[in-house]
Amino acid sequence: MNKNSIVKGLIATVFSWLTLMPMLSLSEELPVVTYDFPPYNYLENGELVGASTEVIQYLFKKMGYTTSITSLPFKRAQTFIDEGEAAVIFTYTHSPKRRKTAYLSNPISYINGVFFKRKKDNITWQEYKDLADLRVGASGGYYYPEPFIKAIKDNDIDASFVYRKDPDLINLRMLNLGRTDVFICELNVCGFLMNKYAPEFNEIDYINKPTGSIRSFHVGFSKKWPGSEKLRNAFNFHLDKMLATGQLQDIFNKYAVIVDFDFLGSKAEFSSQ
Repeated sequence: MNKNSIVKGLIATVFSWLTLMPMLSLSEELPVVTYDFPPYNYLENGELVGASTEVIQYLFKKMGYTTSITSLPFKRAQTFIDEGEAAVIFTYTHSPKRRKTAYLSNPISYINGVFFKRKKDNITWQEYKDLADLRVGASGGYYYPEPFIKAIKDNDIDASFVYRKDPDLINLRMLNLGRTDVFICELNVCGFLMNKYAPEFNEIDYINKPTGSIRSFHVGFSKKWPGSEKLRNAFNFHLDKMLATGQLQDIFNKYAVIVDFDFLGSKAEFSSQ
C-alpha cells in the first residue's frame, strides 16, 4: 500500500466520523404526555414543573433521551398512549385496563388518600359508617379507593362531588366555610394546595388514617411504541440508581412530598416485572 492510499484511507475515515458525530451527539426525543396533578405534575407560569416532572426529565436524560412533554386532560393523554401517539405517560396508578396498553415502571411514588377536616372538629373514624352523619366532600372524575365507592353505594356515607375546574381547591374552601365536614383528598395534593394558598387553610388538618389501600404511582410506556418494554426496563434500572444516591429524595423534599422511599423502585411490593 502506497502513501497516497494510506492518506486517502485516513481522510475517508475522518470524514466518516465527522459525518456521524452530529448524529451521535443528538439524543432521541421522546413524546411524553402528562396531566395536571400537583405537586407531581402541573403548570406554573406556563412551565411544566412538579416532583414527577423533574424525576422524569432527570431519568430520561440519564438514559440518553430528551423529552417533549405535553400536559393534556387525562382521558386524552391516555388515548395518546393507547394509540401509540406518545411513548410515555406519567404518572398514574396501575389497573388491568391500563396494563393492556402500557408497560408500567416500578413505583416512583404512591397515592395516600385521607380525610381533611377543620382543626376545631374532633372527628375520628374506624369504619365508613362512623361518617354517616357528616357531610362528605369529594372531587368528580377521580379514581377513589374501592372501600370509599362501596360506602357510597351502600349508603353508609353521603358524599357530594365537585365537577368544576380545580375541584380540590373548591372542596378545601367549602370545608373551610363549614359547608362540608370532611373532604377526601390525596395527602400530598391537598398539602400542596394548603401551602400554596397559606394562610387561607391554616385551620384545616387531616385525619391520619388511609381511606383505602395505598396505591402506587407509575410511569407508563405505550406498548405500541417501538422498543417500549426495553425502555421501561432501562427506566427501572436508573430509577433504582436514583433512589440509591438520594437524588429522588432531594426532588421530593423540594416539593414537600411525603413518601416512604422503601415503597418505591424494585423494592416495592408491586413490581413491573
